[in-house]
Amino acid sequence: MSGSGLRAQGSGPAVQSVLNLLSVSCFQPPAPSPQPSAGFTLLELLVVLAVLSMVAAIVLPRLPVPEAKALQRSAKGVAALLRTIDNEATTSKTTYRLTFDLGLEQLRVKELRGGEEVAPTDAHLVRPVLAEGIALEDVRLPRLGTVSSGQVQLDIGPGGLNEFLTIHLAAPAGAKYTVMAFPQTGKVKVSEGYLEQAL
Repeated sequence: MSGSGLRAQGSGPAVQSVLNLLSVSCFQPPAPSPQPSAGFTLLELLVVLAVLSMVAAIVLPRLPVPEAKALQRSAKGVAALLRTIDNEATTSKTTYRLTFDLGLEQLRVKELRGGEEVAPTDAHLVRPVLAEGIALEDVRLPRLGTVSSGQVQLDIGPGGLNEFLTIHLAAPAGAKYTVMAFPQTGKVKVSEGYLEQAL
């Protein structure tokens, strides 16, 4: 053997070309394989995003909410509850009793059936609407005036709310929100501060 190709003595040109082909294809080092890319695949990115989303869904609701946001959210929750009760009462021809427990800082909704209070079937009516630390400062109705302690019960029947209602919420630092519900219209207004008159 001499040079880069193989030689067979006494062989013809056909054998020589086969041997040259073999020497080129069999004895050359393999070409270097392409390097793997340094980036991430789409699947890897999607898995990371899914894991981060799950972590955020678990952790974010447990983070402390600033007091002002908790007060605003509570006021909007009370307004949404009043709208829902009014809507349910008028469409289903049912009477609901809303109890404001000013000492325990709770709002409770019960459905009246045959004079008995029963739990409402609508899940929106039983969930808590007041954030922790938010107080029911007072409730004002024309027939009772301003009530700041004890319990106030308000029945909302098929005709909807039948008297003007004002609810004042307070945060521990002193910030206040006012929720006003207007009779027979289903309209509920949320305002920052302690308001005594409808705007």
